[in-house]
Amino acid sequence: MRFTSLTTTFTLISLLPSILAMQGKLTVLIPDNTYSQKRASHGGELLGGEIKGGKHEWTFTEPGIEYVMWEGPDRIWHQECSVWVGQNGQLNEDIEFELRNEKAGFKGDMSKPVHILCEEAHCNSQECVIPHVNSIPPKEE
Repeated sequence: MRFTSLTTTFTLISLLPSILAMQGKLTVLIPDNTYSQKRASHGGELLGGEIKGGKHEWTFTEPGIEYVMWEGPDRIWHQECSVWVGQNGQLNEDIEFELRNEKAGFKGDMSKPVHILCEEAHCNSQECVIPHVNSIPPKEE
């Protein structure tokens, strides 16, 4: 019994660094002055009917793909992005998105263990302005 308990403890201690490495946040920055109404969902989790700006965070604990969908007022536009989080020791870095009112595309260091891909935005009205999401690399410390 003592040997089994010791083995279990050793196994947990040896796994601890890899478990701790799989902690991180997906942060969405939505400026107050761009759109008065917007909806963002992450893995089916809807963030309110109206988001007036600010930071919204989701925690991820394992490698894989996270999905983010932006939706405009009355659903006149929507865009889906996938965030692929790789499997290595840098997963404790935070990932930040910023919603921008311009076609700037993605900026950031793609050598990081994170890849962000957005589908082309869909617009249901000729007069709507489609925002684009830029990736922001984690701040170097």
